[in-house]
Amino acid sequence: MQNSDPVVADMDFIAEAIRHLGYPAEVVALASGGKGVHSKANGIPFTAFMFRNDHGTSPYLMLSALFPGHPVSLEATNAWNTRFPLTRASLSRDGDAMLTHAVLLTGIDTSHLKETMIWWDLLMRVYAREVLAGTA
Repeated sequence: MQNSDPVVADMDFIAEAIRHLGYPAEVVALASGGKGVHSKANGIPFTAFMFRNDHGTSPYLMLSALFPGHPVSLEATNAWNTRFPLTRASLSRDGDAMLTHAVLLTGIDTSHLKETMIWWDLLMRVYAREVLAGTA
């Protein structure tokens, strides 16, 4: 894999690119029937999966981290989203904290994916330190 290969909307390719960046990556079957990648960054588990718009075009790579046992208030969630609008905080059906980040794959290469992963790693750590501290 070169430093700037085009990124393709294929989970095996995404897993290999994530591994190439030094993160563990395991391709798994998702409940939705598609494939995903389970990984960790600084001990924080996350999942990567494909998401497409309503027309089935414009593939997005969705990064998602769930923090079970960490209920977060709507105020803290909204405050995060005001500060970091591209990496969204939300609450799961069970009220647990969750972070997501979507990357449009059209026209990007592995150098863009590397930058995305660096930011994702950093923002998960900031979220854990600033928002989740004391919620367990």
